[in-house]
Amino acid sequence: MTETTKHCPFCIQVIPRGAERCYHCGERVEGKVCDDCRSLSPEEARKCRWCGFVFNDAARQIEIKD
Repeated sequence: MTETTKHCPFCIQVIPRGAERCYHCGERVEGKVCDDCRSLSPEEARKCRWCGFVFNDAARQIEIKD
C-alpha cells in the first residue's frame, strides 16, 4: 500500500485513496454513517438508501421561539 492507496474495510482489497466505493466489491467506503443500520451514504444524502433513516440536517431545521 502507498500514500495514494487504502484498503477496503469490507473486502481488504487495495483501492485508490480518493475512492468513495470499492472497485472490487462495490461497497461504499466513504460517507456518513446511518444511525440505524450503520451503512455508509454520500455526505449529501438526506436519507439512508438501505433503511430509509432520515439524516438530521441542522441547516434546514427551523427553530421556533416563543
